[in-house]
Amino acid sequence: MLAIVAIAQAPNYPTPPEALRQEGVPVCTLTRGTFADSKIYPGTTRDYTIYIPKQYQESDDGAALMVFQDGDSFCHDRHGSRALIVFDNLIHEQAMPVTIGLFINPGVLPPLNPKDGVQLNRSIEYDVVSDAYARFLIEEFIPYVEQKHSVKISRDPNKRGLCGSSSGVIAAFTAAWHRPDSFRRVYSLVGTYTAHRNGHDYPTLVRRTEPKPLRVFMQDNTDDLGSGDWWMANLSLFRALEFSGYEVDHRWGEWGHNQNHGASLFPEVMRWLWKTETVSTHPDHCGRILIVLPRPKVTDNRINYVTFGGSDRKTLYLATAGAIYKRPAKNFQGVDPTRPYRR
Repeated sequence: MLAIVAIAQAPNYPTPPEALRQEGVPVCTLTRGTFADSKIYPGTTRDYTIYIPKQYQESDDGAALMVFQDGDSFCHDRHGSRALIVFDNLIHEQAMPVTIGLFINPGVLPPLNPKDGVQLNRSIEYDVVSDAYARFLIEEFIPYVEQKHSVKISRDPNKRGLCGSSSGVIAAFTAAWHRPDSFRRVYSLVGTYTAHRNGHDYPTLVRRTEPKPLRVFMQDNTDDLGSGDWWMANLSLFRALEFSGYEVDHRWGEWGHNQNHGASLFPEVMRWLWKTETVSTHPDHCGRILIVLPRPKVTDNRINYVTFGGSDRKTLYLATAGAIYKRPAKNFQGVDPTRPYRR
């Protein structure tokens, strides 16, 4: 008797037209270099590539910015996201602003033994959910690039975004999370929002924190890595962002832990990320958000205080025993926000 075995085949995700060279579209200038002067990650060196579109002209405001973690993986012209070609086409089309692309690799350290290879600093830089990587970009790398390569990058956070895959994108999300005053647009591909270095806490943090002005597009594969359940981690973060009123969208693909599906979406995602000049939160879409303060401001658990928040002054926050409960202002008509409120 012959056994019939079904062999699964990888999906054939098509290459979008924006990822192919088009006649009449100006081609960017690429500059490669090495950065070895970090004080935040002392002793590391890293390679990088700078994308400068032909339309770039120095202005008072500076160019928009997109930072790619694991940068080399996005720089290929024949496979993957083909980000350089996509940028050329979308900037020419005016579907996104004139944008400087920084494609930066994680740092490496000298070998401990001359016979060994270099030490990889990737997980320390990418998976740790502190503000260290954001500070590295803001305080060290971006100023270095501006000075070294004579480019001017906008300080407006609405004109700055980040992109990455796997651990590279938890680094991107973490940078935007800690510093929305510097980055507000994120493309997340097969993100490592798992327990490597506490990334699994993000869904809870998002639900417990007042929404930040971030626009996030998430991609993952339903059969992503199972060792830390990447798929469920991505789904949990997406649901938390959606619940909390963030501007978030998603596409789910299949076939493991790779960029194949995310690469086919790259032009679509760039259009979506840059569809408006500013990024804002949507508090009117929020569910109930419980915000736990690191240092409770309430000393008497019998007393709540009520304050108005938000630019429209239509949201109230009730605090008790160190927790803030957000409610619509209409539920507390007549409450004086300057005085304690007894329940």
